[in-house]
Amino acid sequence: MEKLLTSREVAEILGISPTTAKIWASKRKFPVVKVGRLVRIAPEALDEWVRENTDQAITPAQKRCSRGPKEPKTGSFEGLLNELCPGRPKGGQ
Repeated sequence: MEKLLTSREVAEILGISPTTAKIWASKRKFPVVKVGRLVRIAPEALDEWVRENTDQAITPAQKRCSRGPKEPKTGSFEGLLNELCPGRPKGGQ
């Protein structure tokens, strides 16, 4: 087991003020371990918390997928099938 971190050490790791780290720990913004009346943070729990709270950049492909179903470019059923299945044989063969 790794050494448990103090709120001051967590503040240094996250680049926040020690006061903010203490407030976040008291509000359970990240997982804490109580050792008597002391509050400590497990390094692996902090790593996971950072991963879960990291805002991932949205790729253009994700933006396209989040817009809902794509409207067909043509009005015919055959055109829709060709658009959805570009490698399929023509004429339903």
